[in-house]
Amino acid sequence: MSGVQLVLVRIANRWIMNFSADEYFRAATERMRQARDIYQDKLGYALAMYCAGLAVECLLRAFRWRKDRSFEGRHDLEDLLKASELLQTSEDQMRASNFKEHEIAQYGIQLRAAMDLKEKVISALRAHLKPEYLHIENEHGVSGFVVAPKFRGMSALDRQMLIDKALRGPPNGLSADEMRQVMAIAGLTPAEAQAADARVRVHKVEAKGNSIEVMLHGGLSDAEYVRGALLSLKGVKTTVPKSRPGTEGVMMYFQAHGARDAPLTKASVISALEMDPYIEVLAG
Repeated sequence: MSGVQLVLVRIANRWIMNFSADEYFRAATERMRQARDIYQDKLGYALAMYCAGLAVECLLRAFRWRKDRSFEGRHDLEDLLKASELLQTSEDQMRASNFKEHEIAQYGIQLRAAMDLKEKVISALRAHLKPEYLHIENEHGVSGFVVAPKFRGMSALDRQMLIDKALRGPPNGLSADEMRQVMAIAGLTPAEAQAADARVRVHKVEAKGNSIEVMLHGGLSDAEYVRGALLSLKGVKTTVPKSRPGTEGVMMYFQAHGARDAPLTKASVISALEMDPYIEVLAG
């Protein structure tokens, strides 16, 4: 690899190579050539798609590197897409490039549809199943599980049919193309979720100036759930969850703070989180 400068970072007792934007870009173009050659030579469509997916991931990492040079070990394309800021296209820039108003409007509709699939799935499941807990991720397709009392006494097949009906139903049912992006969503009863110990584990709650930092093990969906438990408190606001390397692997964290006349304390945060049956606080 002539001319490539490798940077080693230590994460969870392992040395990992952290590449620059240029190196990610060169890796992306190499994967694209591999995907094209495999496809054209009919050596395997699945392998071609895999190489193409790696190319997309490398490109997103290259753009993310311009804003944030920290290492991100998760292969979450949705998070990488947001971090890359590729979708923050200005309408003024489009007008300067001679796009017509109806083209700008249509682009906005398509952009929101692409970004909102995970949110549409969550919204549909909440509306039709009234779940106690949802864990939904969008990594190479939407997947996860939903915990709802409605599943009591139902077979696995009946649960899947109910989930499918919820996703397709009004008022904002998923289109056929969107349904093809839903890989697998399991349905659990509260008792089954408790037996499987499917709780979100909060590893640290720590005072940081006027804010309280919460760190947990899991994905963005888990962080949003924990964040939601605190946002239900009067006057509480939080930052957007972000990822960070930790001793248990990649962790998610965010900061919360209360109103000026009702400041948030470490004890009140822990108390609020411990009241939720789907959150386990491991340490203060």
